[in-house]
Amino acid sequence: SRYHGHYINTGTVVAMITTITEQPSQTFQCGLMQILLAGYLVSMSCEPVSAINYYEDLEPPIEIRVIKKWVPYKKGKWIPPKKSTKLCYLFVDIHGDAIEAIAHIDSQSYFDSIITVQSCYIVNNYISQPQRRYMPAVPHKASIRFGR
Repeated sequence: SRYHGHYINTGTVVAMITTITEQPSQTFQCGLMQILLAGYLVSMSCEPVSAINYYEDLEPPIEIRVIKKWVPYKKGKWIPPKKSTKLCYLFVDIHGDAIEAIAHIDSQSYFDSIITVQSCYIVNNYISQPQRRYMPAVPHKASIRFGR
C-alpha cells in the first residue's frame, strides 16, 4: 500500500495523519482518494487548505506537504524548548495555500516520529482555531491544532 496511517492521540484532540510514500507529483490529486487502512479500503474526499474555517464542527481532510517545523519566538525573544509550549508546522497544499499547524511541545518526540519535513500527508480529524494575531506565519484566517 502506498499509504500508511498514523493516529495522533495526545490529550483531547485526535487527528489522523496518513503518509503518502510516492512522489509528490503523483500524490497531490485532491478529490476522491482511496486509501487502505488496517485492511479496509476507505474513500476520502480532500479539500483545499483555503476551505478551512475556524471552529467548524467537522473539518474536511486535507492533503498537504510539510514545509517547515519550528519552535516560535515570543515578542523578539527566543524561548528555550523546555519553556516553550508550542511546536509549529507549515503545511502547503497543491494549490499553494498554506496553513500553520500547532502541537504542544510536550508531544514533540511523538510528532517527530511520524511527521517529516518535505513529506506529504493526508490529515483529518483535526481541530481548527483562529490564526494567532501576533506575527502570524501565513495570511490564512485559521490554524490547525494537534494534541492537547
